[in-house]
Amino acid sequence: MPIIEVLSLRNVSFEETDCLRVFKKLQVVTIRSKIPIKVLDSVKLFAINTMESTERDINQQLIDEYSDKFSKRLTDNNGEDIYFKNLNDWRRYKHILQMKKIF
Repeated sequence: MPIIEVLSLRNVSFEETDCLRVFKKLQVVTIRSKIPIKVLDSVKLFAINTMESTERDINQQLIDEYSDKFSKRLTDNNGEDIYFKNLNDWRRYKHILQMKKIF
């Protein structure tokens, strides 16, 4: 896979939750999906908006994994979450979220 560092996906469906494993250099992921996905260790900032899903147990398990993997989390009442590892990563990448108006 080419060297992709930033990936933004919207209204997509996945057959497997670990579909991002082919992107070895991925640093920023923004996604709007019905089912959460597994995030690579290389990712420094992860923004997700999960719409309501029938697979609540899987959703909660993956959200718990995000919380373990990232030390910081911003969230709101609309199901939008932004995870990052340190404030420097947030400062570096927040403009991507602002420019794209991801959610």
